[in-house]
Amino acid sequence: MVGAVSFEDAEHPETIDLEDYETAETSARNPMSRDLSQTERLLLNVQLDVPTVAVRFPGLYRYATKRDKIVVFICSLCAICGGAAMPLMTVLLFFLRFEF
Repeated sequence: MVGAVSFEDAEHPETIDLEDYETAETSARNPMSRDLSQTERLLLNVQLDVPTVAVRFPGLYRYATKRDKIVVFICSLCAICGGAAMPLMTVLLFFLRFEF
């Protein structure tokens, strides 16, 4: 078993400790990895493991321009109006049924 593996990347040099990953978990997640060695399975699991990132609502639009925010606001307003119009059309058609 390998204790640590170093990934050489110009932007993100890091060393990952493979002792944190259990062998049963990696082979249970991906049955196609049974032909790989234990080290290769662990490295594959490290590469496929996606950390959970908590982002608040304003953080979603941190890179949006003012124009983007205006478009999102207008689209949201149109979606609200369209959602409110659906039940109102039912009421309107209910009252119009006696007119014809």
